[in-house]
Amino acid sequence: MEEKTHTSKSPEELKSFAASFLEEKMQSPRTRALVVSLVGNLGAGKTTFVQGIAEFLGIVRSMVSPTFTLMREVELPRETGGITMIYHFDWFRLKHGADIVALGWDDIIKDPKNLVLVEWGDKFPQLFPEGTYQITLSHK
Repeated sequence: MEEKTHTSKSPEELKSFAASFLEEKMQSPRTRALVVSLVGNLGAGKTTFVQGIAEFLGIVRSMVSPTFTLMREVELPRETGGITMIYHFDWFRLKHGADIVALGWDDIIKDPKNLVLVEWGDKFPQLFPEGTYQITLSHK
């Protein structure tokens, strides 16, 4: 897992960081989904990071954390960097990794047209495929 740490000064700065991160990572050829594990305390900016990526990809609908639904699927308005679908997970409330697998996790991470963003990814690190990016967030 490739790890990055980012301390943001504002939501706007964090969204800009998220867009730059994705723009860079989309350039690499993929044989599976682009998977990002987001780690940080409550309020660290995990959902704001996802919002920055959504804005960069042209998604106009609100991207809120799927805390109670566990997963949200969002189709992109147009293919960008080979990505056509975002899967946004929130693992905060989960107790068992099997709950994630039951949502179709294995198929989701196999498709190179998918972007997978996981809040609280540190809860089940064993589920992530090789090549996952982990971003640990904090703010000033």
